[in-house]
Order: sequence, then structure tokens, then C-alpha cells
Amino acid sequence: MKNAMLLLEDDLTARDLLLRVINSALSGMEHNVYIAENGNEASNIIKHHGEKIVLFTTDVIHPGTDTLELIKEAKNKNSQIKIILLTGSVAVDKEYDSLVDFTLTKPFSNESLSEFIHSIFF
Repeated sequence: MKNAMLLLEDDLTARDLLLRVINSALSGMEHNVYIAENGNEASNIIKHHGEKIVLFTTDVIHPGTDTLELIKEAKNKNSQIKIILLTGSVAVDKEYDSLVDFTLTKPFSNESLSEFIHSIFF
């Protein structure tokens, strides 16, 4: 069975970098990455594939998106899903604490993200 991940990133450069890190971390493992450019796309993917998604990587802030509600939606669809939250600020709202498995503050190293992804699957 393929492991499925959801990557929500509106910036093309950042999205490409994150996708390379994910693919590198899971090299040799069969996996599928759903890519969303905005909250509406992510919500649609969660509705249709949420049970299969084991990892959801997202920024805290996306224009026109309530990221906290989106994370809750993903958790409601699959309570075992792991959440990686990317943030440009050190302080993240306390509401995220019980929902997020790993927070990375930008700029972060590719190695730190890769290590966390690897730890989920191996």
C-alpha cells in the first residue's frame, strides 16, 4: 500500500523544495504526494483521500484559509495523520499544540524536515 501525503504550499519555489525533500526522505518507499496550492484544494483532497493520508505538511498562514480548521478537518478524517506545521515566526497559537506533531520555523534545514518524515515511516 502506498503511503499518501498532503503538501499545502502556495509558493511554487517552496513547494518544489518541500517536494524534493519529501521524495528524498522516502527514497525507495512507494508513496504518493497530493499537492494543494490553497486551502480549497487541500480541503477537497482531504474529503476524497483523507483516510489514506498519513502526513500533512502546511504553513500556518495561507491567504483565504483557516489553517487550524483545515488541520482539524484532516484529523477528523484520519485521527492518526501526522501534521508538520511550517511557520515564519517562533510563536504559534496554543490551539495548534494538541494537533501538530512537528513544527519547523523558517528558515529550517532540509535535514530536519527529512529526519522527521523519515521517522514517521521507518
